[in-house]
Amino acid sequence: MNDNGTMAKGTQLLNFAKKHKLKIGKIDDLIAYRLNREKLIKHKKSSFIKIKKQNYIIKIFENILDGSENFALIKGNIKKNRNPRVRVISSNIVKNYLMGEKLPNSFNHTIKHFKKYKDCVLIFIRDSNLKSVSETLRGYRSKSFYNSGKDKLIKNYGIGAQIIKTLGIKKMILVTRSKKRVVGLDGYGIKITNQEIIK
Repeated sequence: MNDNGTMAKGTQLLNFAKKHKLKIGKIDDLIAYRLNREKLIKHKKSSFIKIKKQNYIIKIFENILDGSENFALIKGNIKKNRNPRVRVISSNIVKNYLMGEKLPNSFNHTIKHFKKYKDCVLIFIRDSNLKSVSETLRGYRSKSFYNSGKDKLIKNYGIGAQIIKTLGIKKMILVTRSKKRVVGLDGYGIKITNQEIIK
């Protein structure tokens, strides 16, 4: 706080820290520090899947805090390509795909975009309120599970970043609908070399 009771900001904080020999940490640094040291996921299994006549590997990752599952669709050889295209989205793709419902535009647009390139990754972050991917794959015939309000999904960049790191990606082209400022990736040793905008 300043002497007049107002909140200190910017230069005021820097001057105060210098005067009292204090260190200043940004929120971005705190997020990166914590997430980089907390192991939140573990790889459960991998399989092959064909989507829109393209071959993908699906890797399922469990959130060790709540048991929910997230997954990545991988096209090509991301180990050889040191700068693959990556998109992180939230969508109930298991419901849409298995129940025969219309696939979300974000999914269709991404898969269509990926057709132009060899090495790409599409990561789905799932809400802990949903059943696991494995359980959904086993019991998708029961539509009662998909009542309104039970299939809400959220984005979690911490989980997404850990999946990207586990896949061995250090540099990537972020595929997104709009320009984004992603917090905390530097703490994982991940660098966004470019942002590719798709509609």
